[in-house]
Amino acid sequence: MSYAIVGFGAVGQALARMFARKGIEVVVASRHEPGALEPQANAIGPTTVPKTLEDALEADIIILAVPFWQHREVAKARTSWKGKIVIDVTNTLEDLGGVPSSSVIARAMPGAQLVKAFNHLPARVLAEDPASNSGRRVVFLSSDDESATATVAALVEQLGYAPVSLGKIAEGGQLVQARDKIWAPLVFQDLFKKEAVAVPDAVDQRPPVAIGHVSLNVTDIGAASRWLATVGLRQLVSSSDLAVFELRGGTHLVVIQGEQPLEPRTGAPFDLMFDDVDATHRIFVERGLSPSPIRRGRVHDSFEIIGPDGWVFTINSSHASGEPI
Repeated sequence: MSYAIVGFGAVGQALARMFARKGIEVVVASRHEPGALEPQANAIGPTTVPKTLEDALEADIIILAVPFWQHREVAKARTSWKGKIVIDVTNTLEDLGGVPSSSVIARAMPGAQLVKAFNHLPARVLAEDPASNSGRRVVFLSSDDESATATVAALVEQLGYAPVSLGKIAEGGQLVQARDKIWAPLVFQDLFKKEAVAVPDAVDQRPPVAIGHVSLNVTDIGAASRWLATVGLRQLVSSSDLAVFELRGGTHLVVIQGEQPLEPRTGAPFDLMFDDVDATHRIFVERGLSPSPIRRGRVHDSFEIIGPDGWVFTINSSHASGEPI
């Protein structure tokens, strides 16, 4: 796999340092001749190789690190983008008529497999080592191409970061795109993912598909995070106005700072499931969560608990009949 960074300003140089830390060769290019990039490239190390823009665009994975408006100029430098993976690192506050900026770039490069990544971190942060005592620095990914997402996620891992997929560009990807001249909630968020403790593999009859991402708006991220941890969700990343939790099956719950409190006793946009609802009910009583009495059903046994901002969460048994899942 070959790599190229198009754009060699502060962001492009920070990205090149990522590759240099891992000893991975990367071509760098800009509107200038390769010789003009040599002083900065030499300062980074021998794995950073200046070439012409045309030569750089021959790479398998092309990282677009130019100002947003320059993507049009880059797009014209290739007659065909088919088979190329383009990592979009650009940001813009331009009015694009409600269309995500990454979708605009994808239209300019027909055939390319576009993945939004690295754009939410400032250049000075991208230049730092992604590992810390808090875990690995998170890189959010969004794309309409699952295979490209998987390829870029593997590269992100190789560079030492923790990839977190947000789904499609027009869905979860909106969390890292500006809209109405306002930065999205995840832009400039410097978050870390704690490493999970390895456990032995166990036999699991569940199907291989899980819901990817769900979201919840709250007025107090800290209070909501503590409550969700008490319920049993595993916290992955946190900040003053956003948190990400992991559920069984790998589903990620994105908790976002809301503006207004909800009406009392509003049903949560999703329910939670536990294998043993009776044991869970007893645990929740002990933890002071005040669960309602258990209702016995034909398919699920269930009860409710009141969460942050008055959200009402329904707790369901995984399967009341005892049949395999």
